Amino acid sequence: MTDGTVFGSYLYRLRIERGRETVSDFLRDRTIPFTANYYRDVEAGRKVLSVEAAVTLHDALGVDGPETAEYFWHYFHDVLPPEIHQALFGRRVRVTEGTLAQINDRRSRDGELHRRALALARYAREFVADEAITRSFQDDFDLLPVMTYVYMVERAAEAEVVRVCEQIGVAYGSRVRGFLAGVAEVVEEDGKRWFARRAPVLRMPRNETGVALKDRFALHETALSVDRPAAGEMFPPGGTFRHSAMVAVPESALPRIQERLADLVTEVEVAADASGQLDNPACAPYFFAVVFSGRPEYDGRGAG
Repeated sequence: MTDGTVFGSYLYRLRIERGRETVSDFLRDRTIPFTANYYRDVEAGRKVLSVEAAVTLHDALGVDGPETAEYFWHYFHDVLPPEIHQALFGRRVRVTEGTLAQINDRRSRDGELHRRALALARYAREFVADEAITRSFQDDFDLLPVMTYVYMVERAAEAEVVRVCEQIGVAYGSRVRGFLAGVAEVVEEDGKRWFARRAPVLRMPRNETGVALKDRFALHETALSVDRPAAGEMFPPGGTFRHSAMVAVPESALPRIQERLADLVTEVEVAADASGQLDNPACAPYFFAVVFSGRPEYDGRGAG
């Protein structure tokens, strides 16, 4: 779970105070202006609502009376500059006496369940490559960026695929069309050809062949990344953010590190997919890899 937003924390508190352990239970019999998964993103702080959506959600949740002022105090805290928010709304925030520790404890437990649910959601929306597709990836390894593009935009016009081929130096023709036919539906509409992905996520099979292909892909993309200019604190599309370290980590810290990594991977792979990817003008393609590799051979403490 992310650190969240002030409005997300308010929604979480509202749900708990109304005795609802789960978002599904909280939203039952309510008509909200977006999906339940999107609401989970708002509550977790990964999405910020428009003013119109915030007003519609206010009505759908049955917020009224003094709660209305609180609702919009928290909402505008996240969308207005601090000085303007303070001038309009003041500093006061209500915290129910005696419940804050309980709410934080419940949120901690809820966070673990939330991460699991998001991770499972990724697998519920995936297309698993079979042996024939995996072999085609091995044989036509240079075409993987074309497949990646189709899966980032949901469906791509033939002209877009031609453009991607030009940018990576590949000739568009029967080889590309045959390659995409294995991982996408070929659709003819109004005299145009489209390639539509089979699911939001394409995953390699969890076998020796699939793992070998993913390793080859990671090595290839890492080589491309380290050849590009190193970025600073930001991640510009044309540059590369790099960090590597050899560190000593106590075993007691590993579960906490694993939880943070699970949050990171879930945020990148699930929340990013829900954002519309390249259909969203604010999105840009990135290569993402995380490697933790033990090095016990570097430990000389047992030497006499």
